[in-house]
Amino acid sequence: MHKKQGSPFTVHRSKLKPLNLEPLNLEPRPKGGNMKAKITKKGAKLTIAGFTFSGGEGIGAAKISGKSIDLTPYAGQYVRIWLDYDGGFSLDPRKDHFWQLAEFQVPEQVYKEVKGTDPETKEVAITLEALPLDLSATEIRTWELPA
Repeated sequence: MHKKQGSPFTVHRSKLKPLNLEPLNLEPRPKGGNMKAKITKKGAKLTIAGFTFSGGEGIGAAKISGKSIDLTPYAGQYVRIWLDYDGGFSLDPRKDHFWQLAEFQVPEQVYKEVKGTDPETKEVAITLEALPLDLSATEIRTWELPA
């Protein structure tokens, strides 16, 4: 079956871009290529810096506000972050989104045993205390915004 040129199902190898596994930044490529958002991580928080998006084909320019996301509720999950049509960010896989910015595996929650005394029985009791989530070793896969 012959596919028409320009079909949404036709992918030209020359238009495919390699996956960039390095942290995102706000600098355009030297040859005027696509822009990327800056994503940083500290403890359990991931921060997406605000940026001005020039828009893609048929999409106007927009100023995107930055956001910090506490990933503690996502411990042990594979997470994707999308840019929504309204300029916000989303982690909801059930919604329709404009563009995927990043994806990564959030580390499992780690616990430590804490020795204490049961207030009712006055006997030694061991409880589990959640340690703060640490994203420092998390590898974040990122994508360029469309030009």
